[in-house]
Amino acid sequence: MEKEKSAANSPQEPTLEAVLKSFDAYVDEVTRSIIQASPEGEAKILAESTSASLSSQMKKVNAFVLETHDKLSPFQKQEFQTFLQVQDGLALAQQGVETCKKMFKKGGFGKRLLKWLSQWLGEIKKIVEAIVQFLCDIFNWNYPTWLDSLLVLIDEILNLLLSIFGDSLGLDARSLEKDLSLMEVNRLGELKGLRELKQAGRSRFSNDDES
Repeated sequence: MEKEKSAANSPQEPTLEAVLKSFDAYVDEVTRSIIQASPEGEAKILAESTSASLSSQMKKVNAFVLETHDKLSPFQKQEFQTFLQVQDGLALAQQGVETCKKMFKKGGFGKRLLKWLSQWLGEIKKIVEAIVQFLCDIFNWNYPTWLDSLLVLIDEILNLLLSIFGDSLGLDARSLEKDLSLMEVNRLGELKGLRELKQAGRSRFSNDDES
């Protein structure tokens, strides 16, 4: 009986669909908050248009991940579920949503908040990239280059949205764009380094097998 109660009270393992929905929820919360906080007129119109594009691109990435996951065997799905728990992307996205709500409710936006919003999406994207890489490893696929391009586009659209919003707040738009671009370059450099390190490990493992 005690074991049954313990099992009933323990949190359920997050599904991939729930994790991806939480990523969408973060993007939706950021865009909704920015649109609501934007002044009427040009700034709000541009924010609405840019937000729609950002949400659309993020949903394309998530749809690809779900479609690929559906091809896994039952055993592979168990292995993937273990990996998903370690990533804890659901908690990361939910924390981002709550922080975004609190900060926009508080008001007094500054460059620090806008940079944080970009950085947090960057952390979410790292989990998306790790998920895709895990799936590619299972199927022995090369990481899709088009997905890299799409993730970079998501960065660029978000940075555009943040720059438009920052400009409407009277912030130094040029300085903000420079900071956001530098953050994007650093993320791409970090990702490239990790992939090169992983590829080197694979090559070494392959050479050991052949010797």
